[in-house]
Amino acid sequence: MTAYPTIATRTLLLFVIGLTAHTLAPRSAHAQQPPANDGKLRIICFGAHPDDAEYKSGGAAAMWAKQAHHVKLVSVTNGDIGHWQMAGGALAKRRTAESAKVAERLGVTCEVFDIQSDANEIKKLFPFFELCVTSADA
Repeated sequence: MTAYPTIATRTLLLFVIGLTAHTLAPRSAHAQQPPANDGKLRIICFGAHPDDAEYKSGGAAAMWAKQAHHVKLVSVTNGDIGHWQMAGGALAKRRTAESAKVAERLGVTCEVFDIQSDANEIKKLFPFFELCVTSADA
């Protein structure tokens, strides 16, 4: 029987992977400079794929942005798989554009890392990933 990580474990892993990816990953065209130190909160929401952070924290992100805080939605992978009809670079571009449009409507910024959604690619970039999943659920 396969042990699956709990929601809290998956969230923590996404946060750790996201912070690591933030320093290693190629930047998308939508990446923006950090805001000035103006005393406002700087909030970052990580998702595994484009639309994850938008779905799971979009309401809170819009609320914080309306209060003039700096909010950024980050997708750790480019979303190049998972559609019933298309895949690859065309899908990654489409999902990156969709994330940018949602961010614009919410009043936040976004960034989509150009990392393929393939688990083997993620393991190459983050060799500790499998170890984290195993030890966190032990």
